[in-house]
Amino acid sequence: AAAPTGQMLKYAVLANDPAAVEVSWDASSRPAGEREAGGVVIPVRVTNPETGVEYVVKGVAAGGFKKAKPTSVSFEEGSQVSYFGNYAFESCQVMRIIDMPDSLTSIGSYAFVDCFSLGTIDVPDSVTNLGKSAFHRCMSMTSISIGTGVRTMPQSLFHGDLHLESVEMRGEVDAFGALLFENFAPSEVLVLVTSEAQ
Repeated sequence: AAAPTGQMLKYAVLANDPAAVEVSWDASSRPAGEREAGGVVIPVRVTNPETGVEYVVKGVAAGGFKKAKPTSVSFEEGSQVSYFGNYAFESCQVMRIIDMPDSLTSIGSYAFVDCFSLGTIDVPDSVTNLGKSAFHRCMSMTSISIGTGVRTMPQSLFHGDLHLESVEMRGEVDAFGALLFENFAPSEVLVLVTSEAQ
């Protein structure tokens, strides 16, 4: 079932939680040929105007923002979004900023594949699951800081990130996936491990 469609965004009720929805880009609400749609803010809650029923926004749908054109995506204070599905922001080629909420625990595989304009990324400490190739071909990304909750760097995480200069790991990392920096142009990348654990 669909919750109300808002400007640029649409919502679908979760099968396992009828009081919650996941969000997607509503391409039908945008002008044909539009190059950029400005910043998008994901709300904490949405209300169906026909029924008055309120829903909590709990996630970004798998492929939900594929080829969408926001220049930035952020989340209202108090956000309860806990996951970005697989391919959630695939080919958001003009998105330069993603401000992840502190409620986020899971970033799906290929979540940001082909997000060519992202410059820097901060993965919050709340994230414990980071899918393979999550930042595949983020060609403009120069730096990323990964929070304390991530213990495994998955396979091909930075594949094709041609301008990546620094990776900060704020927690203890137990395992590194294969081909972490595959198809990688720089001869060096600075990896900072800032955990205080001994």
